[in-house]
Amino acid sequence: DGFRLDSIPYIAKDTSFPEIDLRKYPDVFPYYSLGPHLHDYLHEMNREVFSRYDCTTVGEGSKTAPEEGWKFIAPERQELDMLYHFGAADIRNETEADDPATGIPYSLLALKRMYAEWDAAVGDGWPTIYLGNHDQPRMVSRFGSDAPEWRDLSAKMLTMFLLTMRGTPYWLAGDELGMTNIRFTRIEEYDDIDTRNHYRKLLREGGDTEQFLREQQEIGRDNARTPYQWDGTLYAGFSTAKPWLRVNPNHTEVNAARELCDPDSVLNFFRRAVTLRKGHPDLVYGSFRPVDADNPQVFAYLREGTGRNYLTVLNFSPKAARFDPKTDLTEAMPLLHNYPAPPIAEKEGPIELRPYEGILYRLA
Repeated sequence: DGFRLDSIPYIAKDTSFPEIDLRKYPDVFPYYSLGPHLHDYLHEMNREVFSRYDCTTVGEGSKTAPEEGWKFIAPERQELDMLYHFGAADIRNETEADDPATGIPYSLLALKRMYAEWDAAVGDGWPTIYLGNHDQPRMVSRFGSDAPEWRDLSAKMLTMFLLTMRGTPYWLAGDELGMTNIRFTRIEEYDDIDTRNHYRKLLREGGDTEQFLREQQEIGRDNARTPYQWDGTLYAGFSTAKPWLRVNPNHTEVNAARELCDPDSVLNFFRRAVTLRKGHPDLVYGSFRPVDADNPQVFAYLREGTGRNYLTVLNFSPKAARFDPKTDLTEAMPLLHNYPAPPIAEKEGPIELRPYEGILYRLA
């Protein structure tokens, strides 16, 4: 039980409502963020409401930097339990590839730095981890690949990432199936007011609406809002009437009924990962430490606890990659991997990883 507080950094306003200097704040969100008495209000809400119940609180914290984010969740400040940020989405939208040869269209190095900065900033507070939600496109289309040859592998790799990081993982229904972007081609197919308003603005100003529609196929919010794919029937088992958004045509292949029956499906991999996380407390509460941080293809990190240590190794690339663990993994036990068999670890030297390969080791 609990509260999810939408756009919580913006609740404090300058009630004289001055004109905004758009040269200084071309994006108005930073102007409205962190207004006067924001933390006073949250502390009061905690004292008068949250503290009286056995409940969890999480705030949506867009445009909040790590150095500000800790203030929302530091236990001694008595405000919120968790704050989720838009760091991953910003990096996916705003950074260029570290090396185009990797096949990763954004900076994985920046993504790794961002998570390390947030983990350090929250200190004794508790982080959040997510790659997709109702305001983002489907995570496998955005951070993996929804090409037929890579969809299952990359969806499983991203699942492993979310469920082996430090912090509470947040999940959008359908990502556990590997649901993908639908990629509408006409503005009439969109229901999202943000997409429709931007399109109308471009029409008024003579902008490139075709280019905009191509962009929305990758980043539009309605990609995540198509009906949940329960089965392969006409409306995917979501309803018996025509839904307000079109069902993704791949629902005949990507659906819960089919994946429940397939032991190697994305859904059953997700279930195994959840069970494994619950069964290993040090994987939940252990510290987070990046490994091989300068590797432009591989996101690897140690989870170090009081009883056991774990190493997660994830190839975010559609190309083969090398990872140097700088330690002997021959005695390490692979607990979870998304290929039929994990790579063979040598006593010394790098490990060869296949495209989108992910491995979780329990260290000796």
